[in-house]
Amino acid sequence: MVNGLFTEENIDGGVGIIDFYDANIDKDEDPGNNAHNRYCVTMPAFRDLVRHKQANAVFSFNADGQYVSSTDGGTAESAVSSVSSTAGMKFFVIVPDGYGGYYAAKEMTNWVTVTDTWDENGEIFQSHDYTITVAPNAMAARTAVLIALPQTLAAGIDENGDLEGQLLKDDNSFDLKDEYKPYVFATVEQEQAGSSGDGGFELSYSADAEWYLNSGFFSLEDLTAVDPESDPDVAEYAGEIEMGGKLYRLTYNNPSMSEGSLMLNISGDYKMSMVYPMGNEWLVFYDAASGMVDTGYCVIGMSGEDLSSGEKGSKGSIALYDSNFQVVARIICVRNY
Repeated sequence: MVNGLFTEENIDGGVGIIDFYDANIDKDEDPGNNAHNRYCVTMPAFRDLVRHKQANAVFSFNADGQYVSSTDGGTAESAVSSVSSTAGMKFFVIVPDGYGGYYAAKEMTNWVTVTDTWDENGEIFQSHDYTITVAPNAMAARTAVLIALPQTLAAGIDENGDLEGQLLKDDNSFDLKDEYKPYVFATVEQEQAGSSGDGGFELSYSADAEWYLNSGFFSLEDLTAVDPESDPDVAEYAGEIEMGGKLYRLTYNNPSMSEGSLMLNISGDYKMSMVYPMGNEWLVFYDAASGMVDTGYCVIGMSGEDLSSGEKGSKGSIALYDSNFQVVARIICVRNY
């Protein structure tokens, strides 16, 4: 005989009683007192259960935002899989930063959307589908990591709050908190723009810059495919290359290039760019038309105002970011005079 009714509210830690009676005793006249054995049954932390149909799965999307089947190469508008869990489970998206850590802020992860269906009238623990959709990509290849937290953990997270502060460690490592790591279950990958017929990042220089390049005033190297062990600059930014970014080295060999002349043109639909000067106020980066560095036609050059800043061998780097704050290209600028 079982006494107790498990519901969704008390299933985590709920207690039931099982009495074993002698078959010759009338349990209605002598309830429980002459039971041979009585057992109290306590449910474990049942709400912690999350099981995935495709553990450690990789969901691949093309630049147009279409899911690409790994079996036949066919495409669909979304990827669909299933998960078994208790009610209250929530999905979260984080993006690798290229250095072993993650970004969790929504402005960096909003290109991935995960929705799931739950039968409110069904069993407390049930299998239900979830759908992954991805926005079109106009930039470099990008990657996201999916987490499915059970009710006991998800309940303590404010989805509209500071997700990085809640999901990541507070030691500036940008690593995921240890209690959440067991619930990382899948990776979402999206190919770079251009591989599906779209335009992508392009780096080129003008006829004037071509003359200076051929005359040895400066040199431009594409380091994207260089072995990191053979070049310390490549080793420093290897994480960005692994995430689909490109790496260049622009070396200035002559100070006569410092009077605001056009050095290099960059075209591409990027959203943000940043300069990281290291004692190199001589390096400038600006939009030729508006003076801004947010879109379109831009210039890399040397300022004639303060060439005394920095010495031969001093470096700076210019990073171009897409709307998801992933590096599309980084240009290491070296002063060699």
